[in-house]
Amino acid sequence: IETSPHRITPQCDHYKICSLYQYIDYPFQLELKKTQLENMFSHAFKFPLPEITVKPSPAILEYRNKIRLAIRWYKNTPSFCYHIPNTQDKFTSIQNCHLVSKQMNGFLKNLLNIISDKKINFIHQITLRENFQKKILLILHIKNIKKSPQLKNHLSHIKDKYTNSSATCVCDEYNQHNEAMLWGKNYISEKIGSINYDIGPLSFFQINTPMLHEIITDIKDLVPLKGSEIIADLYCGIGTFGLNLANKSKIVYGVESEASNLSFLTKNILSNKIDNFTVYAGLSEKWIDKILSHNIDILIVDPPRKGLNSLICKKIIKRPPQTIIYISCNPATLIRDLNILSNYYVFKNITFYDFFPNTPHIETMVILEKK
Repeated sequence: IETSPHRITPQCDHYKICSLYQYIDYPFQLELKKTQLENMFSHAFKFPLPEITVKPSPAILEYRNKIRLAIRWYKNTPSFCYHIPNTQDKFTSIQNCHLVSKQMNGFLKNLLNIISDKKINFIHQITLRENFQKKILLILHIKNIKKSPQLKNHLSHIKDKYTNSSATCVCDEYNQHNEAMLWGKNYISEKIGSINYDIGPLSFFQINTPMLHEIITDIKDLVPLKGSEIIADLYCGIGTFGLNLANKSKIVYGVESEASNLSFLTKNILSNKIDNFTVYAGLSEKWIDKILSHNIDILIVDPPRKGLNSLICKKIIKRPPQTIIYISCNPATLIRDLNILSNYYVFKNITFYDFFPNTPHIETMVILEKK
């Protein structure tokens, strides 16, 4: 009936697909998300809670270091597309994404022109990664890895134009994960604190690098280490959190199940000369008893959206570490898990990090101390 004073003009035509909050001014986005968290926590827990700290993103546009797009052909013309939410076979064409950098958009435009001119119809998806030094890693998802040599010739223009770029092909259907190098390296590097991370084509890494700097800095400030601590890092990925704490702790035990993360976790341990990080390859459910038997002082968990499961939570409260750092991208599963842990822990800190401006997504860190 009346336009909200907080309504602004969205930057992207397709904003309803991937960044639904683009029509809301940024201060009000933060207010909405904080209120949502406050309501969820106050409804779930009837005891006093610390006030939720809000950490805004330094950039609200051009902050994503990764984009993944499908390629669809219509009347012999290709386009980059997103899945329409809640569908597997419906797509919307993407002309320009304002959540990634101008360089990435230029790269995508050049790439699409080559795909169209050369009629390269066997690429079904592409992923683009960009680090803080503006180097680019192109990952082409194809169905037949044997076609990679002709791609190398087709994409020579891209290689010459973007001299800081690398490219690789990945045949990732049915979890085959076969790779073929096109040029450069099959990884991109990023430095957070004192640690250099090599990030592979299929590795998980947080998409908002400045916010990742912020959360790692806060962990070090809020949970100061003396050098004698035994740390466990579940769902540790390529070592994002555990490696940054290793040089100020006695030992870190990292648990990771994804092969695409494990190889680069091992690589990052060696390249950073970390000698007190032990890797357990496999599911956290498999290793949780072994991990907790080490008398853990600090437990870091950064699970996927499904959160921890009740098995892991129940194992934790049987041998509770002194401190738990729970990092979550899904408030609903976070609160579900905290309901189990809250009988044995007090909430020391709750922080909302806006890793995903212009979207409804909420990243939260809760620090728990044993009662």
